[in-house]
Amino acid sequence: MEVRGADTERVQTVCLDLSPSFISATCEFFPKTLLLFDRYPITALLNKAVDEVRRFGQNSNKALKKSMYLWLKNPVRLDLKQKSTLEYRSSLCPSIGMAYRLKEQLREIGDVMDAKEGLNLLDV
Repeated sequence: MEVRGADTERVQTVCLDLSPSFISATCEFFPKTLLLFDRYPITALLNKAVDEVRRFGQNSNKALKKSMYLWLKNPVRLDLKQKSTLEYRSSLCPSIGMAYRLKEQLREIGDVMDAKEGLNLLDV
């Protein structure tokens, strides 16, 4: 960047994905910047984690079979029957219920612009 006349000291924020090489290079060349991560790969990781908990739980609880899309669907788009099913299955397998609630809390944090307000939403 300096070869092109850019002042790396003036860069305040860098938005990037979760690539370890991008993170490493950004930290090396922009040590004083705030790192913002793209929402899509974080959401994908959260959804994958919830599905792993569901798959692990379905071995001991057959009610979790064929329910993957229910756990991944945006809660705003759930109808009453789906919400009821989600609550029932959460009660049968508390670990999937906890994973789902954490995923949704982190999604809500991503929806707010203020970092302090976002951290206040995190209720573990």
